[in-house]
Amino acid sequence: MRAQPRGTDGSLLTSLPWTIGALVVSLAPHIPYLAIWITTAFVGCAVWRYGIEKQRRMLPSRWVRGGLALLCFLGVFGTYSSISGVGPGSALLVIMAAMKLLETRRRRDQFVLLFISIFLVMSSLLREQYLWSLPYLLGSTLIILTAWLRMSARPGETAKQSFTTGGRLLLYAAPLAIVMWVFFPRLASPFWAVPIDTSQATSGLSDTMSPGDISSLSMSDAVAFRVQFDDEIPESRDRYWRGLVMTRFNGRTWTGSEPRMDSSAQQQIVMRGDPVSYEVTMEPTRQQWVFAMEMPTDWSLESTFMGPQQQLSHVTPIEQRIAYKVVSYPDYLLQSELPSLFRQRYTSIPESGNARSRDLAR
Repeated sequence: MRAQPRGTDGSLLTSLPWTIGALVVSLAPHIPYLAIWITTAFVGCAVWRYGIEKQRRMLPSRWVRGGLALLCFLGVFGTYSSISGVGPGSALLVIMAAMKLLETRRRRDQFVLLFISIFLVMSSLLREQYLWSLPYLLGSTLIILTAWLRMSARPGETAKQSFTTGGRLLLYAAPLAIVMWVFFPRLASPFWAVPIDTSQATSGLSDTMSPGDISSLSMSDAVAFRVQFDDEIPESRDRYWRGLVMTRFNGRTWTGSEPRMDSSAQQQIVMRGDPVSYEVTMEPTRQQWVFAMEMPTDWSLESTFMGPQQQLSHVTPIEQRIAYKVVSYPDYLLQSELPSLFRQRYTSIPESGNARSRDLAR
């Protein structure tokens, strides 16, 4: 078998930027949930591959690509302690796209990258499905279609013409999409092999809260967790337990952000007074958050990290009863000022929803 050449001839120089652009657009909604090193790895591979094409240099050898792929796979597994689920699955898709870029030498390889782009766009719906997701879905699909058309563009065909053709294809597909949206059955549980929590919400343990939707809640008197204090039990005013922090509101439902590590969160805590030591026995919740009394500074549960709202989270959902030790300071201060980006996000008022609630917020 004849060895495949590793060099590039610059034939992809006009279409490759569109392919990379489509990947970037499809990656955008995942960035807040990905580890920084994964996004950095993708950007590095994209810049590296474009530089190779522009300068007509040699592609990385098979051994280099294989080593990078193995290293990134181990990195994903080490970051998430799993390769199953929305978070690890999205991370693996991004890594696959980055590695595929480094071996792309034909238009056939670009087709594979655009298929990955479509999967990344659709996987963003596994996290949230809001009305404002529609403009992103339409825009990203249009960019992917344009990138597809640029690969087979006739000589002299401009990007504007490809963009117009892509928009026309979207319009052709609109009637079918509307019919499927109206008549396709809404399934109560997903039919894909991604472990997403679809259990009925229980009072105090749901990752969403809709104040006006009480009928959808199944009130439960089941035990959430038990606590054994090492010394005297603190006053009731000091027994404030922090689990999930809900930071987003769409006019009807409060939701929490996907758990992510914030290395500066613990450094922002100024401890005052005496610490409280205790042991928590927590029942399975099929969620990632970990209960602790404010403000936790030390904990024994492995693979647990502190998020930006000083809440504790486990790298994988809690599927069985666990016990862990925690040291908390009920009397504390937070040093940092809230960044303007987060302040705007937390104080923004949705356009829809209860009018009296919006008036009260203003």
